[in-house]
Amino acid sequence: MDTHKENGLQERIEELEAKMSSLEAQQRALEVLLAQRDEERKKFEEHIMSYVRELVLPFVYKLKESELTPYQRLNIEVIETMLGTIHSPFLRTMVSDYGKITPHELRIAALVKAGKRRREIAALMHISYPTLESAKTRIKKKMGLTRKPGYLKTHLNNLMQEHSNGVFDA
Repeated sequence: MDTHKENGLQERIEELEAKMSSLEAQQRALEVLLAQRDEERKKFEEHIMSYVRELVLPFVYKLKESELTPYQRLNIEVIETMLGTIHSPFLRTMVSDYGKITPHELRIAALVKAGKRRREIAALMHISYPTLESAKTRIKKKMGLTRKPGYLKTHLNNLMQEHSNGVFDA
């Protein structure tokens, strides 16, 4: 009976080793596929940034050189900033990590991160200061920052610091 148990145990060990070997092979294949997907995503992002740099930004620069009202100039600056961050993981991170953030709050967060002042953000978003402050409070709450001191801009920049790449650095 002991040899029967030992044989059964040995068979079970061999089965588990075979399954483990199979799982390891699947893991390696998955890692290769993920690496390929990341490479394709990077190429796509580079393509988009090249398109923006070569075909879109020249028109933005021409607009900036024309006579604009302060409000129009501010809008052009925001467009330029947002185009410069298209491939930044900011949007993906904000949506994936803080999925309940609204598009309105996301725009405010992007403007805060871009360093726009309170009056500029309020003018761009057509909202009052109290509405802006309320939105910033909701953003901080959704990001789990309610008990942490500091400015939202600092937290947003720190959030992206590890992922940032110089978009227009050449």
